[in-house]
Amino acid sequence: MIPMNKPWFGREEADAILGAVKLDDYSAQSAIIEKFEIAFAKATGAKFAVAVNSEAVARALAVMATVDLQPAGMNGEIWASPLTAFSAYDEALWLSRFRLNFCDLENRSFIIDFPSLKQKIDFAKTNLIFISHSLGWPVNLEQPFQRFLEPILGQKIFIIEDCSEALGASISFLFNRKVQVGTMGNFGYFSFGHDGIINARDAACLITDNETDFERLKTFGAYVHMNVIQAALGLVQLAKLPIVLAMRQTIAKAYAEQIKLSFKSFSFTKGANIVNCCFPILVENRDALLKKFHENGIGAEILKRPSITSTPYFAWPEEGVRMKMLKIEQNDMFSTLYSALPNFKFMMEHVVKLPCFPGLTERDVTKISHIVNMEAQPCE
Repeated sequence: MIPMNKPWFGREEADAILGAVKLDDYSAQSAIIEKFEIAFAKATGAKFAVAVNSEAVARALAVMATVDLQPAGMNGEIWASPLTAFSAYDEALWLSRFRLNFCDLENRSFIIDFPSLKQKIDFAKTNLIFISHSLGWPVNLEQPFQRFLEPILGQKIFIIEDCSEALGASISFLFNRKVQVGTMGNFGYFSFGHDGIINARDAACLITDNETDFERLKTFGAYVHMNVIQAALGLVQLAKLPIVLAMRQTIAKAYAEQIKLSFKSFSFTKGANIVNCCFPILVENRDALLKKFHENGIGAEILKRPSITSTPYFAWPEEGVRMKMLKIEQNDMFSTLYSALPNFKFMMEHVVKLPCFPGLTERDVTKISHIVNMEAQPCE
């Protein structure tokens, strides 16, 4: 069986966990957690980092640090890429208090379409914009985004970067200047779970360059901090990051050499340094190809559907009523979302994600590539 993703753990991780178990200090102020935060800030080019116990918590803290959640602040709007992975936790805590809007992607791309967003957004009502660096493909938030923000000079709209799948991704500019994801907006958050570039058992981390925001994050996150075992594991994994990125790049290069060109016609951001969270391809017969993969023990996947739509699917707040999550397939708003975002619809229907994790062998890559070349049908 070839899974979609797999942690790259060795003896170092086992020793680190054993050492963490023997620590006397398990509190949020433990030295090993602070050590991880300092190391992570340095690795991402940020001034400050706050480590927490999950991606959903990281996302919620970023929102809490930017938007007033009291009744007077509940009538704003949030815009996001449809690939931003909101969760039931977000819905229960804060998301149902705002109007959430999704913007379309660029043609044959995983990147938000700024011209489309500029036409639709109400700058006077918008509180937040979520930018997703999906699949490890970085979005340029400098020149094009600054031009996009020209109409709101003097008005504060916060930018939160979803870097869950993009640790190590960056944009290269002239004169060898490189900007890493997570450092272009007000906050960036990274997850270290099953789909992440590194794995620290579902922990996450926020970064910011603003000291005041950092102090607010520390206050909000005092009871949802990363634990010492996650920190110990994260430190070892973070030290391996350059090797992990190089191995993923080698695997992606092997795919690119073996898979026919017609399955790789995506549009890229100029200067993008992709980290290959997976290797995406475009096919006409997505479901048939996935079936063939699964018959051969290969864990390829489709793009994730958004967990929520522009209307809440949780009851909020009703006394004595247990919140019930409706199946997204049964929510009429999902079809509305599809029709309003044609490029996103195309990507959802035609993208297949191939495994690209360290430890994938040359034989594995050859087997997967052969199935693609023999069974897949290229998109028109």
